Amino acid sequence: MRTIRTLTPIPTGHELGVRTTTQLAQAGYTSNRLERLVAGGSLVRIWRGHYVSASAWNALTTDERHAALLTCAQGSAADGVRVLCRGSAALAHGVSLLRADPTVHLLCPTPRSTQVRHAGVRLHACDEEPDVVVLANGLRTTGALRTLTDCSRFLPHRDALVIADQFAATGVDLAAVRAWAASHSGWRGVARLRLVLDRVDPLAESAGETLTRIRLHEWAVPLPVSQYEIMTPMGLFRADFAWRELMLILEFDGRTKYFGETPTAEVLFKERQREKALAALGWTILRTDWDEVNRRPEALRGRLASTLRTTARFA
Repeated sequence: MRTIRTLTPIPTGHELGVRTTTQLAQAGYTSNRLERLVAGGSLVRIWRGHYVSASAWNALTTDERHAALLTCAQGSAADGVRVLCRGSAALAHGVSLLRADPTVHLLCPTPRSTQVRHAGVRLHACDEEPDVVVLANGLRTTGALRTLTDCSRFLPHRDALVIADQFAATGVDLAAVRAWAASHSGWRGVARLRLVLDRVDPLAESAGETLTRIRLHEWAVPLPVSQYEIMTPMGLFRADFAWRELMLILEFDGRTKYFGETPTAEVLFKERQREKALAALGWTILRTDWDEVNRRPEALRGRLASTLRTTARFA
């Protein structure tokens, strides 16, 4: 049975250390003092009327900085209710993005000529009004279905599939998205949406696994089974990708990319023991990581092609 996962809420602007001019004034900071602190480098103005201490800002991840900007964009709205959309909406829902996007994306509720413009904001006209607007972690945003649909239609395929996999893992109604695509044939981006729906996999556990699967599609490699369970003398092992007929496993190691971890001697020892147990059952194990999949995919392609040929001869 597939486990339905939940997305991790993004922190609020206040939790990230964002303070408004009003809040700082109440704490005794005059406008002149704020200017001096910004000029001196101890305070960062991240948005008009919004500040973060330099030490706090430098400690934030890229996604956390984007989350802070999302809060600022809605908190400073002067042109009506703003609704986050596309990648910004996905981030508000707690989805991790494949690539950093410093731009805040907002649906355009009124003609663009009447909108108040801000640097770092991109306004998007609605070809269809959102049927649901939700509060995701305190931010007004398009609902999960609309966010998945918009990202799949308008973002590059790799970015879109990373987002779609994460929404699918939460149990989002993909049948409803397919029905929408079927009833909007010919609309901009619907062909791209269909490709995402053809490839989406709710079993993907990280952006790295999704990107690995995209590489396999690009290379026209026979697709493996995701999260394949194998019983060994050491217990149950779950392979990221497995070609069952070839007894071949492909493992993606995302610890360094996602957690900044260096495997300890104990972890490496246990991994070697598991690999020995799998090898004793006849499995071949191939490992990859973020650097290879993202920056040196041809290296993985060569290793995989060679291993597939070798295992196929003995299958």
